[in-house]
Amino acid sequence: MTPLAAKNLTAFALTTTTSEPITGTFGSSAWSLQDGTLTIGPGDFANNTTDKSPWKAYSASITKIEITGPVTFNAAAAGLFAGLGNLTQIDGLDNVDTSRTTNLNDLFYADSQLTDLTGVEHWDTSKVRTIDRTFFATALVGTLDLSHWDVGALTSGSMAFGRAGDFDDNYQRLFKLLNLSGWNFQAPKVSLANFGFQLQAESIDTSNWQNTSHITSMESMFTLAGINNIDISSFDMRNLSTSYGGTWRMFNSAMLLKEIKLGPYSKLAGTGLRSISETNKYTGYWQNIGTGTASQPNGDQVLTTDQLVSIYDGTNTPAIDTFVWQPKAAAPVTVNYVDSADPTHPIKAADTITGAIDDPFTITPPDIDGYTYQGTQDDVPLTGTISGTAQTITLNYAKQGQVTVNYQDEAGTTIAPSTTMTGDLGTSYEIKPKTIDGYNYLSGNLTGTFNSSEQTVTLTYRQIPTEGSITVNYLDSDGHALAKPTTMTGKLGNTYNIEPLTIDGYTFESGQLTGTYTTTSQSVNLIYRKQVAQGTVTVNYVDDQGKQLAEPTTMTGPIATDYTIEKKTIDGYTFLQGDLTGQFTSTAKTVTLTYRKDAVVRGKVTVNYLDDQGKTLAPATSLTGDVDTPYVVSQPNIAGYTYHHAEGTLNGTFTKDDQAVTLIYHATEEKQGQVIVKYQTTDGQTLAPDAELTGSIAATYTITPPTFKDYQYQHANGDLTGQFSEKPATVTLMYAKQAAKLGQVTVNYLDLDGHTLAPQDTLTGPLDTTYTTAVKAIAGYTHVRTTGATTGTFNEQDQTVSYFYQQQAPDKDQRKLTGQDFTMTVDGPAPTASDFKAVAQDKNGKTLNVSVDLSQANRHKVGTYPVTLSTSDGQTLIVHLHVQAVPDSGANGDGNGNTTEPPVLPTDPAGEPDLVKPDQPKPGQPSKEPATTKPLPTSPIKTVTTEKIHTKPTQDKALPATNEQRTRWIAVTGILGLLGLGLTLLKRFK
Repeated sequence: MTPLAAKNLTAFALTTTTSEPITGTFGSSAWSLQDGTLTIGPGDFANNTTDKSPWKAYSASITKIEITGPVTFNAAAAGLFAGLGNLTQIDGLDNVDTSRTTNLNDLFYADSQLTDLTGVEHWDTSKVRTIDRTFFATALVGTLDLSHWDVGALTSGSMAFGRAGDFDDNYQRLFKLLNLSGWNFQAPKVSLANFGFQLQAESIDTSNWQNTSHITSMESMFTLAGINNIDISSFDMRNLSTSYGGTWRMFNSAMLLKEIKLGPYSKLAGTGLRSISETNKYTGYWQNIGTGTASQPNGDQVLTTDQLVSIYDGTNTPAIDTFVWQPKAAAPVTVNYVDSADPTHPIKAADTITGAIDDPFTITPPDIDGYTYQGTQDDVPLTGTISGTAQTITLNYAKQGQVTVNYQDEAGTTIAPSTTMTGDLGTSYEIKPKTIDGYNYLSGNLTGTFNSSEQTVTLTYRQIPTEGSITVNYLDSDGHALAKPTTMTGKLGNTYNIEPLTIDGYTFESGQLTGTYTTTSQSVNLIYRKQVAQGTVTVNYVDDQGKQLAEPTTMTGPIATDYTIEKKTIDGYTFLQGDLTGQFTSTAKTVTLTYRKDAVVRGKVTVNYLDDQGKTLAPATSLTGDVDTPYVVSQPNIAGYTYHHAEGTLNGTFTKDDQAVTLIYHATEEKQGQVIVKYQTTDGQTLAPDAELTGSIAATYTITPPTFKDYQYQHANGDLTGQFSEKPATVTLMYAKQAAKLGQVTVNYLDLDGHTLAPQDTLTGPLDTTYTTAVKAIAGYTHVRTTGATTGTFNEQDQTVSYFYQQQAPDKDQRKLTGQDFTMTVDGPAPTASDFKAVAQDKNGKTLNVSVDLSQANRHKVGTYPVTLSTSDGQTLIVHLHVQAVPDSGANGDGNGNTTEPPVLPTDPAGEPDLVKPDQPKPGQPSKEPATTKPLPTSPIKTVTTEKIHTKPTQDKALPATNEQRTRWIAVTGILGLLGLGLTLLKRFK
């Protein structure tokens, strides 16, 4: 079939009902469609700027897509796979390169049968600007992880995940998690209006979003979404309006949203966050989790939706916190176990089932020794749900009959522990005789009926023999006894081995020497043959001088039989003479074999001494030695020359052929200095031959004392570092005999990640002596495992013992951030965290670094400015920087005679000075009379300490939902202060 041109892809609305494939190209990628599978080969896709798929004409036929090779999307990849309503699977998405793509709109739009998009997780989306409707109405299940997507260029995501997610037959959501954590928005303006409209994922992860102040619209972002929880603690929503285009209807009709994590810049106004109605499971309020869990929160803030919205308005900057629907207290389910004959008699301790309201429970009746489960009282079902009312379910059991079985031998001796059988009264029992080593079952009453009386049955066994016997007879070839029979015994099944008896004049010939002991007595006949007289020949090996060359050997054989002596091979000798044949006689004979020494072959090596021009520098010398023995050519000193290299082998073996080695020397351009190094012990012994160091005059030399076994370097007689001179120098290194060797054990104290928790201990001691280590108590940690031998003996190899600890769960949240105001002069250096006396710790009490935000402060102008202190775990604290004029003798002067302005007072949203405010009641508490405001100080500026506490509330009064105590000061004195304030307000107005 002729392939279709790319531009004509939509020209034929055909279905692939035959085996004949439809083919074509898109860009440079060839494709084919056959039997419902669209196969796309490698290549570069063409731009697709519409929202329609190039394969739209075949949408009814395509059920599967296979991308078989590297495919590169063009800048516009809109709608490439959109509207394929029967598509259920795409393989090879990890072969797609999206590094040049800017438009992914409608990519999988309305693929209502597509459940999995494995392969898109690590696409390069660094240039993608729009993802409008990319995953709209797909039937996703499980998890879609896009946390690795780079959204730095993204400007629009309208309906990106609208209606995404599938349901099962019971309308339960199958799309469990949409992971978008860590997204970093870098484009100046990003619109996420309708982003997750009607999203049907159970959960969405939007934690750690960055640069969220660039998001210009969150309108209807999760309207009608089915998500259970969301994290917007990193969202900066301060610049969003609460009307159209801002936060408008962000969570409208998100009826299942029961958990929300909020941050200091989260804004709930306008989002349509639903009000909670009281049900049998929920109170109708939001509650912060505190140190509890989502299902069992224990935080101290219980708020209506309106109260929660008013606190998180984007300006109050409360702490990061997670709020959930407050559950009502659930009552337990008590399970009792009683004897049905006496329901007041418990036969097992009651069990308690706890959980949240509406949690299902199922009771599985346990097996109870001596009882049989009968059912529940009043036929109460074993399944149900936990409610706010306590429930009791009683399980009835009937007592069983009992039979005790004893095991005895024929003498009445117990040979095994008794066993017990139980069963329902009136039912039959059958005893299966126990297998007992060494015994066979003999008799006993094996059947009967369980009754209310305890019964006893005795089973009788007979002992099995444990040993067998062997009778050994010693016979000649005619069957005559040569010795008394012997008897051997052994454990049944064991192997026996017979050692033939030595009988003078006879030689053992045959008989079964090995076998197995059995229950039947056995008899074994060993047959012996009468011996024949033997003769002996001793063979000596000597050289032609009569010197012994090898140990004599002895030959034996029947008298009058022939013998032949084999010549022994003796290295370096050749057989010369000797009688090699003869007959054994009754008299011992001696035969001497004579050998002659072989001539020794000598080898020769001639050594020549030349300069690099071929000139002879010294007469040639010769080395001689036996062939195959080693030789070594040394390099002698030749005045005015230095050895350079050799032509030939300096270390080799002599051969039959003469060899030559030429040593090449180069003329010495400069004088050489010499240092002789000696190695001696403190008692005058030499440890090693002297070493010689040479080098140019005035060049530096360095001597490193080597290590000698069993000796310890002490000092040097002479300089270890110096310069070569014309006069030879000698340096003697002194060593002392070492004491007994010591072994070493290193003890580490580590957490489960291998980090050190306590200083390392090192144990030393003489070899083969005992060492012991012990677990060290480390605050906040529990010892969980050990590697290495905790006790043992020191040896030559260093040993290591590592104790591993697990961090203990903290008893309570210990987060804390404190700081003080700081005063400086105009144009002074930027203050640091230490200037504000900032100290912080995390929930486990560990010290945290404190960051200082001076973005709202002007160090070049007199005034008082807010400064934000913050930590990595989300704690924040507002302190103040007081900028004063440089001190001067004149009133309101700057040192140069210029008048300075009074400090600018911080104001609250109403434009009034933010002074100390009276206590305000918590939501749900009755109002109290406000405490009298303390007078404002009129003395010079003082620093104060502010503290933010994350543990349970105390009696200290705090601003609503912030737990942050704030103190403000103002320096106002008479008419001058009022005039200064008026001037300041006038300047701000201008």
